[in-house]
Amino acid sequence: MGCCSGEAQGWDVYMLRCTHVHIPATTMQTVTLTALRQNIFQLADQVLETGEPVMIERNGRHLLLVPERPKLDLSKLPRRNAIIGDPEDLVDIKVWDEAEWGEPALLGECDRESGKA
Repeated sequence: MGCCSGEAQGWDVYMLRCTHVHIPATTMQTVTLTALRQNIFQLADQVLETGEPVMIERNGRHLLLVPERPKLDLSKLPRRNAIIGDPEDLVDIKVWDEAEWGEPALLGECDRESGKA
C-alpha cells in the first residue's frame, strides 16, 4: 500500500485518481492476475452488476477493479439565495479603508526599527 492507503474503522482506504474510495474490508473478492486474465469479462460484468470491487493481486501488490461512480450534476442542486442584493456589487467591495488600515506605513516603521532601509 502507498502513502495514500490505510485502514480506518474496518474499512480499507485506497487513493484512486485523487478520489478516496472506502470499501468494507470483509466483502472484497481477490483474484490473481492469471485468474483475471481467464475471467476478465465475467469479473467486469460482476463488478458492474453488483457494484462490489474485485482486488487483483500481482507480485504482492494490489489493484482494484471498481465501477465508475456517476458524476454529480451540480445543476440539479436547489439554488440558494445566499447573497442579498446585487452579486455584481461584491466585485468592487472594500472590506477596510486602506488609509485607515495603514499596513504599508506600519511596514515601513518596522523596517526602520529593525535597521533596514
